[in-house]
Amino acid sequence: MLKLLENIYSHSLNTPQKIAIVDQEGNRETSYAELVAMSGRLATWLLKQGIGKEKIVAIRVPRGVRFVASRLAAMMIGAAWVGVEDMMGEERITYIIKDSGADLIIDDPDTGKSA
Repeated sequence: MLKLLENIYSHSLNTPQKIAIVDQEGNRETSYAELVAMSGRLATWLLKQGIGKEKIVAIRVPRGVRFVASRLAAMMIGAAWVGVEDMMGEERITYIIKDSGADLIIDDPDTGKSA
């Protein structure tokens, strides 16, 4: 995972405007600079919530920029992460979050979904 972060940082410094992510519909493009900035803001917020090394974050946002930024933020601060999706069903999501021992859940503010 360290290599992934190194590659993303390298792109954000050398080619900041290069597109890192395009959403599934093709409507939104996010550059490496934007992705690193978004991940950094979220990493700072996670640290303020007491999340860091040896902590676990459950990520419950739709696949896309926010999902990737959330994963990168967790990696930046040394936290582990587990991804859950609505298609898994509430019972499975609840089980995964409980079984993982997640210390915090990042959910989707657009849908209000929370585990």
